[in-house]
This record gives sequence, C-alpha cells and structure tokens, in this order.
Amino acid sequence: MARALLCSLFALTLTLCSCSESGAAPAEAKDAARAAFDSGDSNGALVVVNRALSQGADSAALRLVAGEACLQLERLGDALAHAEVGLGGDASGALAADLRWVEGAAAGRRFMQLGADDDWRRSNSALQVAADSGSHRGEAAYLLTWLHTRPGKEDDARALKYGRLCLSLNPGETVVGGVTKLLGERGLTP
Repeated sequence: MARALLCSLFALTLTLCSCSESGAAPAEAKDAARAAFDSGDSNGALVVVNRALSQGADSAALRLVAGEACLQLERLGDALAHAEVGLGGDASGALAADLRWVEGAAAGRRFMQLGADDDWRRSNSALQVAADSGSHRGEAAYLLTWLHTRPGKEDDARALKYGRLCLSLNPGETVVGGVTKLLGERGLTP
C-alpha cells in the first residue's frame, strides 16, 4: 500500500511538472490520474484531472477517472457532470458503458439519499447500458437488482434478470450474499 502510494505521488509530481511546462496530453493525464485513483488517492486523481482540464487537455477517458474519483468521494453531482461531458465527447464502446456506470451509480446513490423518481429513472437507464458491456458490468447488475427491489419500484422479472447476471459475473464474491438477500426479501430465488 505504501509503495503504491509513493508511486502514485511520484506519477502525480511528474504529471504536474510536465503540465506546467507544456500542458498535459489527455492520455498522460489520464494515466497519472488512473495511477493515483488505483492506489486509493481519489483526491490526487482529481488534482491531476483538474490540472489537465485547466491546461486544455480533455478526453472521455480522463472524465471517467474523474467520475470514479468523485463517486469515491461522494461528490455525486460532480460525478454526474463528468459522465455527461465524457459521454458528449469521444466516448464509445466499453468507455461509454463505463461512463454510463458512473452516471447510473451516482444517480442511484442520489436516489438512495433523496428518493427522487428522476434519479431512479436516470440510474436505471444508464445502468442497463453498463450491464451490457464495459468493466463495471457486475456492479451495474447489482445496482439494477437493488433498484428493482425498492418499494414502489418492484419488478420481479428485472430483479431476477439482473440478479442472475450479477451472480454469473461475480461468482464466489461477497456480492452473492447481497443479491441473494435482495431477491429473497421479494420471495425470489436466483
């Protein structure tokens, strides 16, 4: 952990130095931000992203790292904003699906906090895309299972569909207990 943090700080320092000299290229900034995020430094990742954005570097991949970092920091409005900008840019394929996961996870957490139907719909729509492709398919399927077991939003067929998908993508992980519990509360068996 300490080694990863030191590597992250080193990458952050190099990136900030190169940004101040010549402006950061989106790929370099994304790599440095990803290194910081992967080492557990969400704030450091956002420092790299914000510095790169202020230098004119922007990309959907950079916005994905920023969105994921904002999710970790519970900055849900910022996560949604980064996802929107990233989706409006050069995002396609798995990258677009991962940005939809950020959007869906942030809207879902906001629904959890505020109970607004618009957040439920936005989360549901975005997570359906994320459950089909990208690197967050299992997480998206879990959140969809949760969404479709909420009071007033129950849909047993969809809860089963996404619960089964989640279990197939995450066999043996602790999420299995969560999915089984969610479905069991509705009298459903995966």
